[in-house]
Amino acid sequence: MHQIHFLTQAFEQSGSLTCELVGLSLDIASNEFVAILEPSGTPTTLLFSILGGGCAPTAGRVVIEGVSLYDVPHHRLQHIRMTQIGRFSHTMGLRGSISACRSVEAPLIPLGIHAWERRALAIEALQQVGISYHTDHLNCELSSVQKMQVGLARAIVHKPRLLLVEVPHNALPPDVRRQMLRILGDLHKKGHTVVIVTDNSSTAAVAQRAVSPIKRPRRDFFRRAAA
Repeated sequence: MHQIHFLTQAFEQSGSLTCELVGLSLDIASNEFVAILEPSGTPTTLLFSILGGGCAPTAGRVVIEGVSLYDVPHHRLQHIRMTQIGRFSHTMGLRGSISACRSVEAPLIPLGIHAWERRALAIEALQQVGISYHTDHLNCELSSVQKMQVGLARAIVHKPRLLLVEVPHNALPPDVRRQMLRILGDLHKKGHTVVIVTDNSSTAAVAQRAVSPIKRPRRDFFRRAAA
């Protein structure tokens, strides 16, 4: 079980306080496919980063398998990110000069996994996303769809408890987005717990359920939080 408790992110600009997220709460069961639909005009990257352990919220908690991400020491948070959370975003580029397989192996290197096992796990992940036939091709030789597949394989190679994917509608070519959603549906059927963060209701509709955070000004937020 993964949980989000009253997640809030606030910014103060020119004396005015705006909350990009207000009180988002959500329970995510194992092997569930959930879409979080961001309000129009809100960057999907913000929530993607918070849920992935990369940016602490102003208030609230993100709980992965009973562990509150931002209440643990930094080294433990990094270990959780490397072992229990798979993350994919269109902004995560691939080095063109290395092979698809080596790209997918990369997250396993800090875990001390032997080279032969890394390659076996990478090939398995590439098979799951339907691109095993390009295992030893350089990333610079791949199409946009194939690069997306390699990125997804890299996100699942360590067999995470949660697969977190950013799907901004206008930032992805239609063919890449369609193929990505098809693969995510297949991964869910194979037992993965999938959460997508998107700004498009049609994209969110592919999930089992969709939720939407609230976005509104909250000038009293810090006063009430301190009370």
